[in-house]
Amino acid sequence: MVNLIDTNKIKEDLKRAKELADFIIAALHFGEEYQRFPKEYQKTIAYFVAENGADLIIGSHPHVIQPVELLTTKDKKKVYVAYSLGNFFCGQRKRFTDTGIILKYQISGKRGKAELKAINYL
Repeated sequence: MVNLIDTNKIKEDLKRAKELADFIIAALHFGEEYQRFPKEYQKTIAYFVAENGADLIIGSHPHVIQPVELLTTKDKKKVYVAYSLGNFFCGQRKRFTDTGIILKYQISGKRGKAELKAINYL
């Protein structure tokens, strides 16, 4: 297995994004296929991404739904992470691959100060 997640690159990208954006959504392609719960390394990466500036983290790859969790960073910032949204539309036949969720979230605020006001799923 080749791990293409480069934490130095992620940190650099998030730093640059913070200079340009009021709210940062990080999309991570990680996790093990068909595993319904995140592995410890996914949690570690998600926390790293939250600590470095992401405001919302959305994961994909396992082809099954994994939990949504609320992380708290060292500076008390709250960051939701959806480890895997499952499959939106797929012909896979393995158990639990026939479902997926769509996140519905509301971001509001003024220039320089946007925040997540609500999060739900369909």
